Amino acid sequence: MSGHGFGHLAQTAPVLAALAQQTPLEALTLCCALPARKIRYKLTLPHIHDSEPRDVGLIQTDPMQPDLPATAAALDALHADWPQKLAREREKMAAFRPDVVIANIPYLTLEAAQGLGIPTVALASLSWDRIVAGYYDVAEPRVAAWLQRMRVAYGGVDLALAPHPAMADAPFPHVVEIPPILDAAQPDRAGLRAQLGISPEETRPLILVSLGGIPIDALPFDLLRRERRGLFLIDHPDAPHEENLYNVGRLGDWPFGAVIGSVDGVVGKPGYGMSVECAAHGIPFLYARRFHFADEASICAWLAQHGRAREITLEQFFQADWWADFEAVLAQPTPPRPAHDGAQEAARRIRCFLQRE
Repeated sequence: MSGHGFGHLAQTAPVLAALAQQTPLEALTLCCALPARKIRYKLTLPHIHDSEPRDVGLIQTDPMQPDLPATAAALDALHADWPQKLAREREKMAAFRPDVVIANIPYLTLEAAQGLGIPTVALASLSWDRIVAGYYDVAEPRVAAWLQRMRVAYGGVDLALAPHPAMADAPFPHVVEIPPILDAAQPDRAGLRAQLGISPEETRPLILVSLGGIPIDALPFDLLRRERRGLFLIDHPDAPHEENLYNVGRLGDWPFGAVIGSVDGVVGKPGYGMSVECAAHGIPFLYARRFHFADEASICAWLAQHGRAREITLEQFFQADWWADFEAVLAQPTPPRPAHDGAQEAARRIRCFLQRE
């Protein structure tokens, strides 16, 4: 799995859990640069964790902005000794002898598996060639070389599963669209409030404020404290836990999908996981766009159809100046909930694919 934020893990872990329910898994090796504790938070299946990075993704200065010089340097380093990295990956893979490689979506791993004749499945709502091409001059030789390497690997995938809302024009040859993938945990509004120490008599809405899994220096704690019409659950390690402010860290092992389904609103950015969780649970969602990440347009279009969602500016987000927008979303009719059994469908597709191999 790519280690760019937590979105790739959040998509993959429910699929692996559903696959384990449908067919016995003899062994599972998880290759991802994310910390082991973050993986265990999402994936309870027994597994071996190989933390060596398999791709770059995007290096971020914060959740809203990529560090393009650092990303380019990392891509140059990854591709500089590609044959050696590919040989090392194949050596590891041959020792494990997998029946299938499921990638979300490191192209090094896919190319290594293809060279060994191992069946490959891409689980992907985006592809790194499309993302990278949106930031760099594709006519530049080194950029063209990056993209060519990605597209060769993606073009050799045996099966690609694209959970809605996925980018169009994926580079994979055999794409099957599936419903959104959600966290399997169930919402518990009363339980969440109780764990945070919120009185049962408290009627103000509890709103999650989060920009996802990539660190940010600060969020507008003081401005939120002054907004007395709401309670604010803040996804930041330094968030206060006092007055009308609550720190997500106090929830311990609560699955993040269950947190989203248990609050009265979410304010954040339109990443895959947060968007589909809000829509599936009918949670009002205010989002500030990045405008440069290539999968954002498809997610926002999907939210307009399936979610109770409204765009705000980044300035509004950091000024905590969005209460009128929140009330406007509350007044919207709730659209029919989208299908959200993508994990079960992905597992079924993978199982059937392996039975044919």
